This record gives sequence, C-alpha cells and structure tokens, in this order.
Amino acid sequence: MLDLPFSLFIALAFLFLAKGKENYWFYLPAVIFLGAVATTKFYLVGFALTLVFLAYLLFLWVVFRYKDVFWFLLFLPVFLIFYFGNYLVYFLSGHNILDFKYLHFWIRHFARVQVESYPKGEIFRILLFGKWRTWWNGGGIIRLASWRPWWFLGFLALFTSFFSNFKKINFDILILCLWPTLLLFMFSFGVPYPRYLLPILPPLYILLCYNLNKIYQRWQK
Repeated sequence: MLDLPFSLFIALAFLFLAKGKENYWFYLPAVIFLGAVATTKFYLVGFALTLVFLAYLLFLWVVFRYKDVFWFLLFLPVFLIFYFGNYLVYFLSGHNILDFKYLHFWIRHFARVQVESYPKGEIFRILLFGKWRTWWNGGGIIRLASWRPWWFLGFLALFTSFFSNFKKINFDILILCLWPTLLLFMFSFGVPYPRYLLPILPPLYILLCYNLNKIYQRWQK
C-alpha cells in the first residue's frame, strides 16, 4: 500500500521545511521529499504540496526572511530533477514527451472517474462520521471500525486554528491548516478511500493538541 510511504514523505517534507529556518541546507531534503511525494502516488498532490510550501515562503518574505526564500528557490529545481529522474526508465524504454503527457492525463482521468455519478464530498462523511459510501454490490453506506472521534475534533480544530491565527498571523499554524484543507478539497472530487486520510490526520492531530494546549493555558490563568 503506497499510502504509508506517501504519508511518510509528506511528513518528512514538512519536517525539513521547518528545520530549514535553522539551517538553509535542510531545504534540500525538503524539496527531495516533495519529489518523492509526487512520484509515489498521485502527482497532483506533490505539486499541490509544493504550492503550499511556496505559500509558506511568501509568509517568510512578509517577515523579511529573504534568505530562506532564496535558498528554497535555489534548491527547488531538484524537485523537478528528482521527479523526471524517476521516469528515466520510462523514457529509455522508447516513450516520448507526448506519451509522458498522456500518461499523466490518464492518471488524472482515472482518479476522477473511477465510479461514474459518485457523489462529491464523500471524504467528509468518512472523516466526520466514520461512514463510507460504497459502490460495489449495489452500493450503500458502511461503518468504519477504525474511525475515532478525534477525527471529528481534529476537523473542528482545523477551523478554530485558522480563524484564531489569521489575525495573529501565526504562519506555522496557518500552513498546517492550509495543507489538510487543500487535500480534503482535492479528494472531494474523486472516489475516496478511508486510507486517503493518512496524510490528513497528522496535521489535524497537531492542530487539536495545539488548541487543547491553548485552552489549558487559559484555564491556568
């Protein structure tokens, strides 16, 4: 199952992005893991994660951390080198750039129309209520034994964190809000599987702990 290494690569990309503020060289493994994300499963997720990182760089630019922006952009071409490098065997086998383009079109098309007329937004039913709309044997909704109420609470923490930190401009928290929001939006237009939540749950858990800690600090006062 690719979802486990896929989620691990996402977590490592975020880790090295955060470490980059301590040492600029950490931005290099950050962009390498961006490439790993794009090549492991659905390539658009890797490019979406890159956009999230670029939004983070914009935040750093606002607070005058220009060197961080420079070093990340300097290493960013490594992402493309890593991505296309993984298709080296594909090209050496006789495929050309048009084949490469069609392959990516087919991947996107397959992810979007695996099941015709499947309702949009069903990923939220899985996340919030632990119920999964199936499409085999006539369809129906089944309960997920793996669902936990923390998933629902994490989703609530996502919104409270976004609105409470938007005015204070806590960039680290805003990025943690942006990433799962973008993923949920992307997964809303296809056929969701419960395992798709693997890269979404870690930031939701972090945001939940962040909010609980804020509540505890206020209670201490």
